[in-house]
Amino acid sequence: VFEGDEYLSSPIDKRSKFLWYKPHIALISGIAWDHINVFPTFEIYKDQFRHFADSVDRNGYLTWFSGDSSLKKMLDGKNRSFTIEPYFEVDSRYAGDVTLVVHKGREYPVPFFGAHNMQNLAGAMNVCRRLGLDDDAFLRSMGSFKGASRRLEAVAGDDSSSVFYDFAHAPSKLKATVEAVKSRYPSRKLVACMELHTFSSLDKNFLPQYHNTMLLADEPIVYFNPGVIEHKGLSPISPVEVAKAFNIPEHSVIVTPEALLERLEKIEFRNTNLLIMTSGSLGGIDIKAWISKKMDKTKQ
Repeated sequence: VFEGDEYLSSPIDKRSKFLWYKPHIALISGIAWDHINVFPTFEIYKDQFRHFADSVDRNGYLTWFSGDSSLKKMLDGKNRSFTIEPYFEVDSRYAGDVTLVVHKGREYPVPFFGAHNMQNLAGAMNVCRRLGLDDDAFLRSMGSFKGASRRLEAVAGDDSSSVFYDFAHAPSKLKATVEAVKSRYPSRKLVACMELHTFSSLDKNFLPQYHNTMLLADEPIVYFNPGVIEHKGLSPISPVEVAKAFNIPEHSVIVTPEALLERLEKIEFRNTNLLIMTSGSLGGIDIKAWISKKMDKTKQ
């Protein structure tokens, strides 16, 4: 069991890595354009997943998220030699600090939250059912699943505030992560800070994909390092361009780690959540050390 990777196999083999797998059981959770440096259009990107679906073993099984419009056009109603089954987001509700998954009249506590996680849970349940594990056993096991590192990872908090660290950088993941935290704690102020770091995110032609992805953040912050753009050989982008692409105020865009720390220091952790989203290093800031120090100050 391993995660598929649509990126190129090697510098001399332009095929996506996951086209080598020939899986017996496969899951596609969605198609959200990424890696613009090697897949310059969304159509080319979608083709990789179409080829992947075609590569499933003829007696195999493919499950896919029904809420993804690209997957729906690609897979819904199509005849294949293998079994195709869509999955739907499982029902859930919050009871205090606990998330309860509601399935077949029973409730199962799980230590994670958010629509995206509930969708992934449904997909994983389909896979495990195919492997012979019944839904009840699967959902009871999920009660001890701690989640992946840097995927909505709770790194600090108290009764009125929480700090989450997440790997989100693609537009769809950014939007889903912001929405997950805001829906979980609707009465708390949400400060959402993300770093533009990847080739795609720093490409001015890709930036419009981020439009309104931070709409639910009460205080959005976008950080990028112009030096990283230069190092990657990309065309320069300005704070004005980034602000327009995200549909956020220009003062929410920061280009030095010093200015970013200054902004973060102004956060008052009273009925406030902080969401840090990056696949980079935030300009070398030891963010976990800063969080620990900041939370200690708040308690004094």
